[in-house]
Amino acid sequence: MLRERQGGAPASAGVRFFGRVILGGWLLVTSVGGATLLGRHLIPLPATAAAGPNMTALLALRGPDEVGQLTAYHVLYAECRCSQRIAEHLVMRARPKGVAEHVLVVGREDALTRKLEASGYRVHQVAPADLLPAYGVEAAPLFVVASRTGALLYAGGYTARKQGFDVQDATILRAALASRTTEPLPVYGCAVSERLAKSLNPVSLP
Repeated sequence: MLRERQGGAPASAGVRFFGRVILGGWLLVTSVGGATLLGRHLIPLPATAAAGPNMTALLALRGPDEVGQLTAYHVLYAECRCSQRIAEHLVMRARPKGVAEHVLVVGREDALTRKLEASGYRVHQVAPADLLPAYGVEAAPLFVVASRTGALLYAGGYTARKQGFDVQDATILRAALASRTTEPLPVYGCAVSERLAKSLNPVSLP
């Protein structure tokens, strides 16, 4: 009996060691996965300052009847729930007077495009791969406001918190119409560019 217990001890120790290795690996994977999900859903995304060539590209979307007006640009990603919430907000809210509003819908979303067009917005569909090289934007939803002369007045998010109900685009536009500046809000939403998506999701979680 003594020999059996002594002979079994190394096997038991090996099982315990193997179990600790599995547990450690599981904790590592869940920690990395949790940090990745946190980065994707809670950390503010970059709000590219739409200046220089990027601002020129946005201003080129203005129609002849909009030159000399305050202009707002809403960049929304069709696959992003945060962008979809902003789109519904835009459809429901009253359009401010004296402001030309454009919506860049990134990706294909015909129903959303029709709703926005029916509400009076000028809608431009952009392929996800074209958003960064054409407009210098990597994340959505993004709100950009240009002055009557084409100067950048605002480039940032819509809410102070992730999925917040205090959508502040109308407040930002009223301030711009009164020649007041607004501190940019953080951008909470989704990465559009491949580079940003990989940096937020290095382990390719779904």
